[in-house]
Order: sequence, then C-alpha cells, then structure tokens
Amino acid sequence: MSNFMLLYVFAVLLLFFVLLSIKKKEKYPFRRRKYLMSIPERKFYEHLLSEIDADIYAVFPQVPLSRVIEVSVGGKEFWRHFNRINKKIVDFVVFKKPYYEPVLVIEYDDETHTREDRKKRDIFLDNALKSANVPVIHVKYGEKFSLRSLKELLN
Repeated sequence: MSNFMLLYVFAVLLLFFVLLSIKKKEKYPFRRRKYLMSIPERKFYEHLLSEIDADIYAVFPQVPLSRVIEVSVGGKEFWRHFNRINKKIVDFVVFKKPYYEPVLVIEYDDETHTREDRKKRDIFLDNALKSANVPVIHVKYGEKFSLRSLKELLN
C-alpha cells in the first residue's frame, strides 16, 4: 500500500507541475521605439557633439533628472521630493569627464513647451536645477544657438 501511496503522491505532484507550466503566458504589450529623439533634437545633438571638447566633456540625451540632481533631505521628505524628480527627463546633459559630473542641462524647447503643463514643468525644472547648482539653458526650436556662449558657460 505504501508503494501505491508514493506513486499517487508523485502523480499528483507531476500533474500540478504540468498544469503550472501550461499556464497562460503573460502578454507584454510593448514595441521598440523608432527613435530616441525627434529629428530636430538629433540634429541639435549632433551639432553639440561636434562643438564640445570630447576629451573633457560628454553629452548624453534624454537623461532622467534623478541622475543629475539628488534629494538632500531624509525621511518622508526624501520620498516626497524624490517623486517630484523621479520620472522627469531632461533633453541633454553635459557631463565633465572623467567622473561624469553634470555641469549643464540643455532643454531643447519645441512647440510643446508653450502648453501650460510644460510651462509649469519647465519652471519646476529650472528651480530644482538652480537649487542644486546645475545651470540650465533653454534653446528654442528653430532659433540659432551660439555654441560660443555654450563654451563660455562650460569654462
């Protein structure tokens, strides 16, 4: 009888694991994005790269704000402030090598920056960066941007 019981337990366990393995596969409704940046942003980025001294600086696009500045208080206040910066992305960040210290944020303002919600976001972004002593400049889409002034900011 004990062999029969052992065989029965083994069969039940086997059935259990088989049923687990045929469980419906979870669907992931995602697809790869076609581009990281819009065409004007990419052209501006390429222009930045051509003008920056690559031995001293690196420029990265689409950087999370929480990788540029950090919250300087603890406790519940930390999470309240961290949540305000956590999901915001800045267009470009100039980092100083070799430690990749953020030295300048560049916001490339297209037509969406005229919307009220974007204006409020830009005000918050400017104030947060200012409080962390990280300069930010806004370059309006379609305007000529003097990279000479950028070099002055970096030096």
